[in-house]
Amino acid sequence: MDIKKVIGSIVIVFAMATLAACNGGGGGSPVNGTPIGNPSNGTPTTPPPAKDDISGCIIGATHSITIITTPGGASATTNATSGCYTIANLPNGDYTVTPSDGSVVFVPKSTKVSLSATVTDVKKINFTNPAPALASGTIVYPCPKAICEKDLSTGSESVAYAMPSNTDAGNIVSMRSTPGTVLYNRWNIPDLMMITLSGASPIPTMVWDESTTTGLTPDCNAYPMLPNMDTVHAGTLGNLMVLPVTCQKPGQNGYINVFMVKMDGTYGYVRVTNDAKESVDSPVFGGFDASTNTLTVLYLNFTGTTTSDIMRTTVTVNQNSNVISKPTVFAKNVSENTAQSVFNSLSVGAHHALSVSQDYKTLAFIRKINGELHIIVKPLAGGKEVDLGIGDRPFWTYNGSGLLLYSVGGIGGTSYVVHKDGTGRKMVTRPSNMSEYNLITAFLSQ
Repeated sequence: MDIKKVIGSIVIVFAMATLAACNGGGGGSPVNGTPIGNPSNGTPTTPPPAKDDISGCIIGATHSITIITTPGGASATTNATSGCYTIANLPNGDYTVTPSDGSVVFVPKSTKVSLSATVTDVKKINFTNPAPALASGTIVYPCPKAICEKDLSTGSESVAYAMPSNTDAGNIVSMRSTPGTVLYNRWNIPDLMMITLSGASPIPTMVWDESTTTGLTPDCNAYPMLPNMDTVHAGTLGNLMVLPVTCQKPGQNGYINVFMVKMDGTYGYVRVTNDAKESVDSPVFGGFDASTNTLTVLYLNFTGTTTSDIMRTTVTVNQNSNVISKPTVFAKNVSENTAQSVFNSLSVGAHHALSVSQDYKTLAFIRKINGELHIIVKPLAGGKEVDLGIGDRPFWTYNGSGLLLYSVGGIGGTSYVVHKDGTGRKMVTRPSNMSEYNLITAFLSQ
């Protein structure tokens, strides 16, 4: 055997194996720091460009609107119900975002946005659409030393009831089953008053006197805080209100339960919830069955530092005892616990987060979406939720119109009305003498 030939063959085989490893057999390893390529086709492999989103809403939108970015011309169409949009998969760069709807002038006209490795998925790029003004109905609202009305068809403002000179009307809510009748607090007097705003000289009656009522139970002290409560005329049971009540047992932290209370001055009550671990708010009536004296109650149950669940229960009022059903979850992850600060209040009960339509068919509530509060509606019989867009403090009107009144911008913000399907959205002109701190307690009457 020729030793030189054998050694030469081994060297040749080794060299070929090395080349194979470098040119495909090793899966595209770099040489001198340069990508060799994809083993399947030999093309260079580079990381994909960054793709991010720009999103926001058109406040007051009455229909779908096109949103355009320049340069590049990427666009999106707003949701016809919520007025919100997302322009997806944009590479890094500087953009101008502009809503386009014929000759409509939006506020602002456009917004500049920059996307980069450190600024991604930019949200809250919002615009305001100049929605038409509501031109029918009457706003009932608190004004200095009085309860006032504004006729939206004529624009005229008038005093419906002049308060005593030593007080102001606080929050106002309408009695669900009694058109023209309202409840109101007086800022410096701990009571709850009711008045029917018709006739030449309306006279209020007291339905709750905190100065003579020490508490509903030994551990619970109640003070009806409008607008965070609801009322109903429940047939032979009379007028009832449902409200959150602060409770505290010895050696325990304070908590909040729901009580249903008669409005005839007797302070007869049903304790709807009775759990020292619960912290509830914004109770509302969700229906009344006169054949069985059964009332449906919904309320918020805070489940964490930022979220709540909407709970639903029924209360059947009998002569000798009351039957309360086990609460069930109606909707999850709604209205943040921080809503008190959003609504410019430091006390429980000063904001309004739930409202049931006049026909007891639809619940309105708030949920945080992309960092902003949105108005959501859902059928009480169950079904799909509908996002009506940015807003807070929903109030269903009780004038037969089926309109939902809500606010954008908190104290001193803008009020709108809209139907539950997102149609008919209009702006409500603010009365010139409305008490600044009570914008959202206004409501529409006949």
